[in-house]
Amino acid sequence: MLIVAVAWPTTAIAASARALEPEVPEIVSPDAGAKPEPEVKPEVKPEVKPEADAEPEPTSSGKVNLTVEDYEKRQLDLRAEQAALHWQEGKRLYDNGRYAEAAVEFERSYAAVQASATLYSVALSYERAGRPVEAVRALRRYLQLPECAELPMEERTIDCAAQRPEAESALAEQQRRVGELMITLGEGVELREIRVAGRTVPLDDFPLVLLPGTVDVEVFGLLPEERRSRPAYITPGEVSTLYVAPFETKVTRPVVRPEDRTERVDTLRLARRKRQLKSAFWVGTGLTAASGIALAVTGGLARYYHRRFAANKCDALCYEKDGNDELILDEDGAPIPLGGPNNDLYPHEDEANFERYRPVANAMVGVTVGLGVATALVGVFAFRKQQSATTTDRRRARAHVRVGGSGLAVRW
Repeated sequence: MLIVAVAWPTTAIAASARALEPEVPEIVSPDAGAKPEPEVKPEVKPEVKPEADAEPEPTSSGKVNLTVEDYEKRQLDLRAEQAALHWQEGKRLYDNGRYAEAAVEFERSYAAVQASATLYSVALSYERAGRPVEAVRALRRYLQLPECAELPMEERTIDCAAQRPEAESALAEQQRRVGELMITLGEGVELREIRVAGRTVPLDDFPLVLLPGTVDVEVFGLLPEERRSRPAYITPGEVSTLYVAPFETKVTRPVVRPEDRTERVDTLRLARRKRQLKSAFWVGTGLTAASGIALAVTGGLARYYHRRFAANKCDALCYEKDGNDELILDEDGAPIPLGGPNNDLYPHEDEANFERYRPVANAMVGVTVGLGVATALVGVFAFRKQQSATTTDRRRARAHVRVGGSGLAVRW
């Protein structure tokens, strides 16, 4: 793709600038393929100048008095000269492959004289430089210009888009390489500033053309505390929408007097203490239940083996006896054990199991009773009804604990 306006001569820029004057007829745009007609000056004598082109005479102080028309004409000539200089520099940079620098020079030339060929060259330079975001912006600006084909030949100027089909094709190609970000405001949302990747962007610039990827977006409301930050994901060839929901309304806190603050602190402290006591009560209830289950198991085992021991235990030393309940002696005169000399029928195993579980069951009785009493005391304090904080006469319940004959005795 070539830059059609590269060969645009400096004289065309100067003529384009003069075309802004109302007295001079508009010049056919070079972009439209029409060459400007050469200016025909009337043949006059060298010593006589036309009144319109006569140089202003200096005053006695050496200063030159300029009319408004002369001043505007000089400004237009100066702008045309600046545009020509930047154009030539941009053309040189473009020919040397320095496209990004050439685009800057073409931008400066377009700022001096708004010629459509210059703007089209800006877009193509950015395209060659691999900067699709700037290329899309320049091409969109170019396509906003009036179309030369719709204007009569005598009405065409340098600011009409003569290469609209080429620009539309280039824009479609570049748009596939970039994405757009759109901001949608919720009901009643007013923003004072929007920052995209740390750069402030006016709300009128949206949809904003960006490179694909993730970008941080910060929005600021009218109030200092109204601020949000979130990432936006830019997809090539698509428009990403960022919704800004209404900001939360600030809640005005009531004025709290010092005495009210103290009373509230006491109330909060008591409430926190009651929550802790309730937690301790339920923990104690669980431990008491577990201890009761362990007591039932160990006590049951101890009682079971005690019954077995009592049932299997024999009288005396378990020797054989006759019908008169007298010991039967052997040849040596010694009593004969039941079951034979090598068979001891005494229930030693049942006795050992009973002695093993009895102390454990006795210990679990004490643990269960202690846990039950402690849990009951904690429950009394945790679930008692709290008096109003505004009551002047605050009575505190006192508990008296003493050791009784059957355990602990609590008196209120």
